[in-house]
Amino acid sequence: MQAASCARDRTAERDHGPRRSPTGSSVSSFVLAAATEAAADVLADRRVFLLDEEAWHAFDEALTRPPQDIPGLHELMNTPTVLDLGWPSEQE
Repeated sequence: MQAASCARDRTAERDHGPRRSPTGSSVSSFVLAAATEAAADVLADRRVFLLDEEAWHAFDEALTRPPQDIPGLHELMNTPTVLDLGWPSEQE
């Protein structure tokens, strides 16, 4: 049943060109645009947040204060990782 459906779709595309969405774009373009919009809606919750006045001042202060020197952080960030070193077979 599924194989027949795929064959019908290919025949229709050959006879009538690529299928179009209700917006007139190709189905692939329509699906990509819809998926992108849905992802943006989901991720918006992680980019936009509301704070009351007190929380905003605390957040703003944390962003504007000078960076702190954290012992070991510089070394950690400058030490090669396993991703920098490559696979063991590449090192031989």
